[in-house]
Amino acid sequence: MKVEYKNYILESNPMESYKHLFELKKKTKVKDKESGKMRDSVKGLAHGITLHSALNRIVKMQVADDNKGETILLKEYMKLIRQEYDYLKRVLEI
Repeated sequence: MKVEYKNYILESNPMESYKHLFELKKKTKVKDKESGKMRDSVKGLAHGITLHSALNRIVKMQVADDNKGETILLKEYMKLIRQEYDYLKRVLEI
């Protein structure tokens, strides 16, 4: 099974006894060394994690990506985490 959300990809393990575990990947753009053009790439972030852990990581990474280069207070960070998690729950209907 493959699930995509924004720039993130969750793939279930193909082995029957580990189907409850996922691989977390992120779609990125990288500059090709030879041609200098931008191309799509997939970066592995985690292997063998539960759906709950994957969702938590996605939320935290999304907040970090949205606030790249900024300094925010812990209270604001926690508020953004909660907002992103609530949004993800609404989208996934969980």
